[in-house]
Amino acid sequence: MVPTRFLIISLFLLSILHFSWAQENKTSNGKRVGAWTIQDQNDRIVAQGSYDNGKKTGEWSYFFSATSRYTQIPDMKGSYDDSGKKTGAWFFEDGRSGVKLEVSFKEGTIEGKARFLDKKGLVIANGLMNDDLRHGKWVFYLDKKKIVEGYYQEDQRIADWNYDYFPQDDIHVKTAYTYENGQKSGKIEHYVVDDHPYFGKEEFLSGIGYYSNGKKKGRWIEFSSNIQGQRIETGRYDANGKKVGFWKTTVNRRNYQSCMFSNDVRNGTFREYHPNGKLKYQTQYENGIETGAFKRYYASGQLQEEGEIIQTTDPQNPLIDTLYKQVQVPMRTAFSLTEKLNKIQPVHIIWISDPEMSMEANEVSAQLQLLTKIGAQNNRQVDDIIINTNRPMRVGPFTSYHENGQIHMQGNQIPSIVESFDPSTNTLTKDFARDGEWKEFDDSGFLRYKFIYSNGKLVELFDDKGNSLPVN
Repeated sequence: MVPTRFLIISLFLLSILHFSWAQENKTSNGKRVGAWTIQDQNDRIVAQGSYDNGKKTGEWSYFFSATSRYTQIPDMKGSYDDSGKKTGAWFFEDGRSGVKLEVSFKEGTIEGKARFLDKKGLVIANGLMNDDLRHGKWVFYLDKKKIVEGYYQEDQRIADWNYDYFPQDDIHVKTAYTYENGQKSGKIEHYVVDDHPYFGKEEFLSGIGYYSNGKKKGRWIEFSSNIQGQRIETGRYDANGKKVGFWKTTVNRRNYQSCMFSNDVRNGTFREYHPNGKLKYQTQYENGIETGAFKRYYASGQLQEEGEIIQTTDPQNPLIDTLYKQVQVPMRTAFSLTEKLNKIQPVHIIWISDPEMSMEANEVSAQLQLLTKIGAQNNRQVDDIIINTNRPMRVGPFTSYHENGQIHMQGNQIPSIVESFDPSTNTLTKDFARDGEWKEFDDSGFLRYKFIYSNGKLVELFDDKGNSLPVN
């Protein structure tokens, strides 16, 4: 039995909720009036605000991202004037990157000052807008320090842009670009800063390259820093911005990889090195695909294994790469999508949150048309399915070695992938298929096991004395 007092309170709360809901989404003479809540096809709130005689008025909140629609914390806010046009300060925050864009509207278009802030609230860029586009001077920052300033014309960079900043305490970046028709030409330089306890700071050139009409060209020394350390790639780009000729990579000034390139893909001998500088792996590439003889080495320099790789077709086990339709648009376009929001699912949009990113107006238009086409679908839409039945497979004689140089395993491989039995661990392991007689030796050169395979399947197993062992 429900207590009478509880029942009365519950009915009272329900009547309040019903009354509140009844005040929303009203029309008068066929036009929206008062407080409104707009929902998508999944009944999630995408916008909240008020109407006056069919026109939006006052402050509105918008919920673009899936997180925003779940938490009901708006990722866009702003106000409308009496004529239903956006006015004053508006902001939009990208849920993935945490970057926020603050703009100012005048009679429905973005005009005047705008700024980008990172997820910590630090300004990373500010400048001028005109008719929804960047137009005029912009300044960019890193950790509160100015790194570059330059000018836009209808959202395209123009004239000279000179960078000078420290992305890390020990790295100094300098660039000098000139923009024409949206394409940059000029030079980029990376310096490593050596802070000596007695002799002070010195900078050493560690990376340099040139752009021509937006493409890398000529000799490059490409510098980057990651968890491995300071990575430097050296090589040349042709007139089309494609890697050609010999390219070499070092990490912390030690050899890491090297290979010949043509038309931006590997062609020729590929080498990889251990941190101590000794050769780790050597193979051949043809049109970007590994093929031919290969050798792997221990860090001591001793040969670890050798064999041959060919390209085969395996229709039963294809490599499937599914490409999905996704719309990439600058964050500023979010303000123009407020009227279509209830027909757009967040899964289809990737906001370009890099404040320096430019995109041609016709490309933006094409992306927004695609969004209109696919936006209401709940799930990601498949753009293309790439099926590749070609596989690099080991074939022919294969030999592996103990680190002291004694043979470890020896036998013949056929172009297939199977599960093979490892008696030392009593497990099945996916590996390249074996065929015929295989032998395993200990590091003193004495036979341990003899295996008999048939098309990748182990059919017989013998110990070092020739005694037959059970095959699992």
